[in-house]
Amino acid sequence: MKKLFVLLTLSFAYSVSAQNTVEKNVSDESVNHNAKIISSDDFDKFAEFPRGLQTFKALIAKKFKIKNVTGKGTEKCQVTFVIEKDGTLTQVEAMGENDSFNREAVRIVSKIKDRWTPAEYNGKVVRSRFRFPLTLYFD
Repeated sequence: MKKLFVLLTLSFAYSVSAQNTVEKNVSDESVNHNAKIISSDDFDKFAEFPRGLQTFKALIAKKFKIKNVTGKGTEKCQVTFVIEKDGTLTQVEAMGENDSFNREAVRIVSKIKDRWTPAEYNGKVVRSRFRFPLTLYFD
């Protein structure tokens, strides 16, 4: 039987979106997917997952289904998503060489329904992009 080791290297990073639309006020009930995504260099407060990033990491590991991934050796991908002003996740994507691993990474992150505490810029809640590497070791 294959042994599987999942390493979730959560050295998280925020990145800037190329969107250049003007940020608008939205209520918690609606999300403006065209609002500007602010650079992490400018945040007053970073987005936070409830109960911390270790909990986020544990949820990913718990929900991961190895049967959905084909491969051997080491597989890697970069997972990115936008944390909206209401704390929901949108634009979940995974970029790596293994398509089945990418699909599973997107499936896992998309299924986590806990709302994040969004980032703040100049005292206002803003959209932010979150990025982290995901590594899978087959033995």
